[in-house]
Amino acid sequence: MQTAKQQKKIIRQVIRKKRQALSIGQQYRASQKLLNQLLTCPEFIKARNIGIYLASDGEISLNSLLQSNHFRLKNKSFYVPIVQKNKSRQLHFTKINKTTTLKRNRFGIFEPKQVNPIKNWHLDLVLMPLVAFTTQGQRLGMGGGFYDTTFEKNKIKIKQPKLIGIAHSFQCVDFLPNEPWDLPIKKVISV
Repeated sequence: MQTAKQQKKIIRQVIRKKRQALSIGQQYRASQKLLNQLLTCPEFIKARNIGIYLASDGEISLNSLLQSNHFRLKNKSFYVPIVQKNKSRQLHFTKINKTTTLKRNRFGIFEPKQVNPIKNWHLDLVLMPLVAFTTQGQRLGMGGGFYDTTFEKNKIKIKQPKLIGIAHSFQCVDFLPNEPWDLPIKKVISV
């Protein structure tokens, strides 16, 4: 019998391989479909301060939010996670726009060079990457626990942002092993 950790590792390998196999054209179309869905998503429409991610490893890109001149995006500010150099597994979010200078962090993921983090409770909404999800609200990330640690229920006492997972539709699976620290997700937008 496999442990939850072993099951998660296998699921991660399979889904990540599928994501990485997508062509540039497939990724571009997924990004555009996602933008169209976000523009009609009630949580997104209401939000002003939005946490996003800079895609890597075949994740759906959210760059269209930064590059678009769509009128519905004019009153929104976007923030990306910064991985702390210490071992706290805590993410801090800093503002980003289309002119922000980026560098790679220790995981090879782009993040802004200039860091001016805001308090996480200032975020209204966080669009989270994920590796896999179920229709019951379970999610599987890359395995570092950064989003789980940052947004665990009692950590943010002032205001918890709404969390929405972002995924390709093939990332939906029937079952995910669940562990006590795994952060559930109320909504996933998949294309």
